[in-house]
Amino acid sequence: MEEYYKMKFADFKEVFRMKLPKVTVDVPYIELKGEFEAMVPYELEGWSKGMDLSKEDPKKLEEEVLGRMKEIASLYQNKDIEGLVREQYKRMQEVDQSYYFNTKKNSEELLVELQESLNESKKTELLEGKMKLMANGKLVTILVDKGVFFNEGIIRTDIGDSYAFYPQYFYRPSLGAKLEIIR
Repeated sequence: MEEYYKMKFADFKEVFRMKLPKVTVDVPYIELKGEFEAMVPYELEGWSKGMDLSKEDPKKLEEEVLGRMKEIASLYQNKDIEGLVREQYKRMQEVDQSYYFNTKKNSEELLVELQESLNESKKTELLEGKMKLMANGKLVTILVDKGVFFNEGIIRTDIGDSYAFYPQYFYRPSLGAKLEIIR
């Protein structure tokens, strides 16, 4: 199968057909409901089997999350592409799989993408923020909690005329395990 953006309309398989009602008045939108079951050739685990972080000591968890953020910010600051690939590889594999990309991104492809984005990078910094639990306590991050960058990730890179933000969302795959970037 080709990557989806290269596919021709005739190559798509119909999975659901819905008959639309005739619209006789000018309305801003139409809301319709329908259901279908799609079988996909993969199963994404993501953070579904992660530990419930809301049961952990919030102060210790926040220290750990901030420590992981500092580790990752350091990788961006030092333009450590191989380190960033190690951190992001599982997540990128699942993203590619969910989009049905034919070829999985390997470390060399990620290196090229990261190198291009980091070439513009002038300075990476860690902003102040507040820890947030999400996904019924299975995800944790630290986001900017006030000001113009409210709810952005706390890792920010100056790329000249603007900023790039690198939000990091973590889960704990098993009891006592290190926080990992979600897949």
